[in-house]
Amino acid sequence: KQYNNRWFLFGLNDEYGNLTNIALDRIISIKELEIPFKENVTTNFSTYFNHIIGVTKPKDKEPVDVILQFEEQRFPYIISKPLHHTQRIIDESKNIICIHVCPNKELESLIFSFGPQVEVFSPIYLREQIKEKIGVKGIIQGIFIICFILGFGHIIYHQFKLENNLKDKIETTINNIENKKLENHKKGFTNSIEKYYSIKKL
Repeated sequence: KQYNNRWFLFGLNDEYGNLTNIALDRIISIKELEIPFKENVTTNFSTYFNHIIGVTKPKDKEPVDVILQFEEQRFPYIISKPLHHTQRIIDESKNIICIHVCPNKELESLIFSFGPQVEVFSPIYLREQIKEKIGVKGIIQGIFIICFILGFGHIIYHQFKLENNLKDKIETTINNIENKKLENHKKGFTNSIEKYYSIKKL
């Protein structure tokens, strides 16, 4: 199966007793094993991918209607290049579409790729998963930015051996960020990221 410019090899995984896939370009080596070949008699690959985006099919999950709303600027591209063959328009005036798929990691990645230009309406559990991951990513990115800023300040402090009065100014600025603003930044990250991605409370 080809997806996203990558080929995947499917086969039975004896360790887990289920169907699994491996990206061909990530295979390091191949060796012959002295085990009997098990012919596929359970999976119909002509229909296996009908209701998934990508190559990952969640076990024991049925397809659901995934309803998405796009920003006006993005919507024409979604219409001209559908996300999935099941895509249909729910409300053209509000830029809302529906696809009938099994939610998986590829669908989540696709949703994230649109950034603030998309909002998940349903199913509710997918909406909450996306919302939670946005919050976690926002906090992590925010902490990284603060650490970078603080670390960069210390690099300037030590690397260029600034004069005492300028050192004092930098030291004051660093302390101000560390002691007074850090907590406010941490509290604001989740709200800012949620607003950025247009995730609203139902």
